Amino acid sequence: MVLCSVALLAGFAPAARAQGIESVLSPGKLIQGHAEWEDACARCHVRFDRGAQDRLCMDCHKDVSRDMAGKTGLHGRLKPQPCRGCHTDHKGRGARIVALDTKQFDHGLTNYPLRGAHQKTECTKCHLPASKYRDTTKECNA
Repeated sequence: MVLCSVALLAGFAPAARAQGIESVLSPGKLIQGHAEWEDACARCHVRFDRGAQDRLCMDCHKDVSRDMAGKTGLHGRLKPQPCRGCHTDHKGRGARIVALDTKQFDHGLTNYPLRGAHQKTECTKCHLPASKYRDTTKECNA
């Protein structure tokens, strides 16, 4: 029985080596926006250095990096925390990794605090489903 198990495992060993340890340990597929880096784990991770992940996020997400450096926008006004605290990337191609509770969200933390009639306007009237919240026009079109 043991010999059979060893032989069976030996048959899988070349495939596991070809994949690399990272792909074997991966918690799941990346979101669609990061799919091109599925096999380039080092773009987001440094072995044995979890703290490096935030720096690598900022290397690509320059708009968020600028907000954080300038203490502007939502990310710049939040208390410092790891990116993965809000954004989990290995949830599959169709996952939405921006978990935003629109009922509890404080728009005052953004570069566009809501005033007057805007305070009662539904989020979906200005924020379109296929675009980033930060890219919403500040010009009233309704």
